[in-house]
Amino acid sequence: MSLQRFGRPLPPNQIRFLCLPPAGVGPSIFRGLMSLETQQISICPVAMPGREGRALEPVPNTIESLAHQLARELSFIPENPYVIFGYSMGALVGFEIVRQWLNCNLPAPVHFYSLAGRAPQVEYKHRLHELDSKTLREEIEKLGGMPREIIENNEAMDIYEPILRADFKVCEEYRCESLIPLKCPIDALVSDRDPILSVEEMGAWSECTQNRFKLHTLKGQPHTLTGQTLLTTVESLIGQLMQTRQTHPM
Repeated sequence: MSLQRFGRPLPPNQIRFLCLPPAGVGPSIFRGLMSLETQQISICPVAMPGREGRALEPVPNTIESLAHQLARELSFIPENPYVIFGYSMGALVGFEIVRQWLNCNLPAPVHFYSLAGRAPQVEYKHRLHELDSKTLREEIEKLGGMPREIIENNEAMDIYEPILRADFKVCEEYRCESLIPLKCPIDALVSDRDPILSVEEMGAWSECTQNRFKLHTLKGQPHTLTGQTLLTTVESLIGQLMQTRQTHPM
C-alpha cells in the first residue's frame, strides 16, 4: 500500500497533502502530522518500497524509476487538488512524480514544498554512499534524527546502513537535465546549520517554478528535524496555504 493513513479512510473531497519521506525512513515519520487534518485537508504519508510495511519489496535503483512506480500507484491523488511536501530525498521523488503526472495530462499540484531537499537541477556535492561505515555513521549523526544508541549499535546499523546507503546513492546520482518549471508556487525550507545543504543551494528551487517562490530559513535546526519542530513547521505551512486559498480561490 503506497499510502499510509494509519487506519484512517481517505476523505473524498479534500486537498491531499502528500508527504514524501527522507532517506532511510518510512511514512511513520509523518504520523504526528495526522493531528493537523481538517475538513479541508487530508495528510497523506507515502510508503516507499523497501521500508516499514513495504520492507520486503525491491527498491528501484534510481529516483526516476522510484517516482515512476509511485506515480502509478498514487495516480488517484490528482483526482483532488493536491500538495507535494517532499522532505529531503522526498523532494526529488516528489518533483519527478509531478513531472510524470503532467506527462500523463494529470493536474499539477496547487503547491510544492521542499524541506531540506536540494533542487533537482543542482549537482550534489557530497558522496555519502561511498564513505566507509565509521565515517558514514559520523555523518549520519551530524544530520540529526537518529539516536546515538542506534548509530553505535552494530546490529541495528546492519539493518539501517544498507537502506541509507542505497537512498543516498540514488539521490547523489540524480540530476534533472531537462528542467521544465512547474506552474504552482514553491516554498523551500532549509536550516542555516544544515551540514549538507546551504541556503544558497536551496534558492535554486526558484528556477523550478513559473509562479511565486519563497525561501524559508530555519534557525539553528539540524538537517533532520525533531518531531515537534516538523509538526509546528508543517502546521504553519498549512495555515499559510489555506489563507492563500481563501484569499485567492483556484
